[in-house]
Amino acid sequence: MASPFDAAMAAADAVLTGLFGEQVRVLARVESEKRGFLPDPTRGEKDGVWGAFSLRAGTDRLGGTRQGTELQGMSTMAVAPAQIWFSAEELAAIGFVPRQGDLITLTDRPGEPAYAIAKRGPSDLDDATFPLTRER
Repeated sequence: MASPFDAAMAAADAVLTGLFGEQVRVLARVESEKRGFLPDPTRGEKDGVWGAFSLRAGTDRLGGTRQGTELQGMSTMAVAPAQIWFSAEELAAIGFVPRQGDLITLTDRPGEPAYAIAKRGPSDLDDATFPLTRER
């Protein structure tokens, strides 16, 4: 039996997906020793999954192993962290657990690059956030 909290989270997830969600394709891949990532025939591909993609501009400092006085502004680079969030319902609809190396394609954005899952982000709920890296 679902708890009232589960019902409230499902309703909130539906609102988030409705406001910020877009359709994506998830392609399961396995890493090959000599050929990089290849499609995983055991897990397949799922099209039409709704996820909330975010890409935001930012800056980061290259700290390295420096200690002591930091030179402000001397080692700053531009970054654009990307991630995708799936509600518990959409994660179940994928049919397999996305993992590192799987490919995310933003089907609602023609010409947008594809992204690979870097890892699974932390969550205490049944949803999932995946940090992404841009594919070449």
